[in-house]
Amino acid sequence: MQSRRVLYTRPTGLRLTYQIVADERGRYTIALDAVILKRGFDPLVERGLRAPGESVMRSTIAHAQMAILYLIGMREVPDSAPERRTA
Repeated sequence: MQSRRVLYTRPTGLRLTYQIVADERGRYTIALDAVILKRGFDPLVERGLRAPGESVMRSTIAHAQMAILYLIGMREVPDSAPERRTA
C-alpha cells in the first residue's frame, strides 16, 4: 500500500504547518509537531463508491486540507501543547 506525506500550512489563524499522511485506500492522519490531531477517511471510498488508487489519494489529501482549513474535529493548538501564560 502506497502512502504520501504532505505539509499544509493553514492560511488563517496561527498559520501553523500540519503534516498529512494519506494512503491510496482513502485514510488520512493529520499531525502537528508529531502529535496526531485527527484520523479520518474519504467517505466515498469507505462506502465502496470509489476504488483505491492514486486519484483517491489526491482526493483524500484535499479532504484532509479542508478539515484543517475549517478545523473540523480539532483545535488549532493541540491539547499536549504547554499553556502560554501572560504576566
